[in-house]
Amino acid sequence: MNIYIKDIRYIKGVGTKKQSLLNKLNIFNVIDILEFYPRSYEDRSKNKMIRDIIDGEKALIKGKMIGVPQEIFLKNKRKKGVRIVITDGESNATVTFYNKFVIKNIQPNEDYLFYGKWNYFGRRLNLNHPEFSEASTNSMYFNGVIPIYPLTK
Repeated sequence: MNIYIKDIRYIKGVGTKKQSLLNKLNIFNVIDILEFYPRSYEDRSKNKMIRDIIDGEKALIKGKMIGVPQEIFLKNKRKKGVRIVITDGESNATVTFYNKFVIKNIQPNEDYLFYGKWNYFGRRLNLNHPEFSEASTNSMYFNGVIPIYPLTK
């Protein structure tokens, strides 16, 4: 039997749950996996300066946390988030995390990479719940062109 037309459930690690998710993406056999291309790509290879960001733009910024994190209440008043101010050495921006435990991973005066959709609120640039990583790590999610695949429904 040709391995390329073999049913997806015969691949190691694919059970019935995973098979149903893959089937929703029109993946039924090995050939379908090989022909499943990303819907788009994001270029995360270049850092931008805060002053060069355009409202609504997705961009990668290398920055350091300055000051003390502020705990904020979200709309439902029960959940808390954390807001920090970052700098790239020239300008400042605000980064908001909706999970207050994330802030334990960010240390002052350490370089981090922040990626997401940047928006202006008044005169201050803001990023809500970004993807972030230490600048010293060579994470594949922050050093190149990243494929974006569709999600299952």
